[in-house]
Amino acid sequence: MRNRSVTILLVALLAALGLLDVTVGLRALVPFTASRFTPETTVGPVAVGDLTRREATDRVWEAVAHEDGVELRVSHELLARASWEEMGVRFDVEESVARAYANEQRSFIGYLTSRTGAKGHPLKWSIDTERMNAFAESLASKVYRAPKNALVERPGPVILPEERGRYMDVEGFGRALEDAIRAFTAPTDRDGRRVAVQLPISTVEPSVDAAQLRALLQDEEGLGTALLTGFTTHYDPSNEGRASNLELAARLIDGTILRPGDRFSFNEIVGPRRLDLGFLPAPEIVGEEFVEGVGGGICQVSSTLFNAVLFADLDVVERYRHSVPLGYVPPGRDATLHYGVMDFAFVNSSVQTIVVRAQADDGTLKVKLWGDESLPFSVALSSEERVIEAPVDVEVDESLPPGERVVDAEGRPGKWIILYKRVTDKVDGAVLADEVVSRNHYPPKARKVRIGGETASPDGEAASER
Repeated sequence: MRNRSVTILLVALLAALGLLDVTVGLRALVPFTASRFTPETTVGPVAVGDLTRREATDRVWEAVAHEDGVELRVSHELLARASWEEMGVRFDVEESVARAYANEQRSFIGYLTSRTGAKGHPLKWSIDTERMNAFAESLASKVYRAPKNALVERPGPVILPEERGRYMDVEGFGRALEDAIRAFTAPTDRDGRRVAVQLPISTVEPSVDAAQLRALLQDEEGLGTALLTGFTTHYDPSNEGRASNLELAARLIDGTILRPGDRFSFNEIVGPRRLDLGFLPAPEIVGEEFVEGVGGGICQVSSTLFNAVLFADLDVVERYRHSVPLGYVPPGRDATLHYGVMDFAFVNSSVQTIVVRAQADDGTLKVKLWGDESLPFSVALSSEERVIEAPVDVEVDESLPPGERVVDAEGRPGKWIILYKRVTDKVDGAVLADEVVSRNHYPPKARKVRIGGETASPDGEAASER
């Protein structure tokens, strides 16, 4: 009561001396004596003047909630909306309002001597980095757009123009998010306003543009008029992640032009398999197990291309088998990938420029190689399979009764798959080449057996198991 009386006398004295407008003084006196914020006070972007501490806290939370979501933009284009919480942003509203309130009470004398009384207090915030990164990767996969090479369509020729792609810098998203938070939390004399995160987007240029094609057609008018070879495989379009990866990889190699002597590298053209580059989680083979991995499924594209290359009798310079045979291509005719470790690569060893065309749609993947003249030869592929018997590992286990036998692992036979290629002249049928393309070794898995009894003979058991 005494403090209140002193405050009233102080307001009256300052007003009498002309240091404080009477109206301003009375306005300030009410919230101060009634446990309210002084007029024109803000916490971050939110006006909390004349509100109680509880009312101010509710008001700030309402502004932070952003019912319509924070805008995610590329320049003036609205791509999506998300809440601060989804992006990993945490606002410490209670502590921010409490500190602002405490400062208001301590600074009353200073306020009375000021003719404006406007005060801005910071809104504390922090970022959950793990959650932000997860959001950024998911967003980047949706923002990504693959480039598309310019293409020659026949008859004509008609040149279909290239399309630029785009991708979002995941690391740069964190900086963009911080900029948006600072803009949002900057003290202002009005209620919270809409802010936008300006996404760090970069352009992805295609490897072949229309100008390059026009120049090439001046030298090679027949480019893309003759189908050299092709190969088709099938996939399950209902497996959305795998289908999306496969279709993206096909789009990225589609339209690649190889002059005589040029080297095609699948990894160089398709690039790293990352979420921000449009690839999705899908089953892939690691060792002999199917596990979830980003980019699962694209080996079907490299394998389909491998078969087209074999029938064109081009020089394969790098190719690896999967750890187990696969069903979408014949035995020994697959080509696995691991970015930075295993690639599929070949050289255009022909005398004509080749255009790679790849299309994946509705469960069918087609890869075709086009040139300006039909091939003067044909290629026949065949394979030989040699079974490798599974070994038996026997262990004496004294904890088992004599003669009792426990099979811990059934084992599995291995195999050699040898792929042959014969090239013959289309005119006279003469054999131009007869060679081994690859020897594919799939090791057996041992049958593991434990047998009881101190006097049991491992060798005898092994023999009987065989």
